[in-house]
Amino acid sequence: MEVSAIVNSPVQHQKQVKRSKVASSFLSGAGIGAAINGFQNFAQQKSILKNGDAFIKNMTDEIAKISEPELKAQAEKAAEATKEFIKAGKVNLKSIGIAAIGGALLFGTVFAGVEIISNAIKNRKANKSAQPKQV
Repeated sequence: MEVSAIVNSPVQHQKQVKRSKVASSFLSGAGIGAAINGFQNFAQQKSILKNGDAFIKNMTDEIAKISEPELKAQAEKAAEATKEFIKAGKVNLKSIGIAAIGGALLFGTVFAGVEIISNAIKNRKANKSAQPKQV
C-alpha cells in the first residue's frame, strides 16, 4: 500500500514529467544536430568533388610546408584518401551518417543539459520561496 502511494504521489508525477521533458529536449536536440551536421558534411563533400583539383593542389602545398615527419606522413595519408574520394566522384553516405550521429549526440546532450540546469534552477527558486523567512 505504501509503495503505490509513493509511486502515485504528486511529487513522483512531477519527477516523471521533468524526466520526459529532459528526454524530449534530448530528442529535439538530436534531430537538429543530425540535420545540421549531416547537411554540412554533405555540402563539404560536394564542394570537394566540385573543386577537386584546386583542393588537392592546396593540400599538397600545405603538406610541403610540414617539417615533422610523423605529421607529414599522416597528412600524406589523408591527401591520398582525399584523392581516392575525388576519383570515386560520389558522395560518401557512410561519412554523412557518422557526422549526423555525432551531431545528434552532441546537440542532444547540450539540449538535455540545458533542460536539467533549468529544472535545477526552478527547483532552487521554488525551495527558497517555500521556506519561511526568519525575522
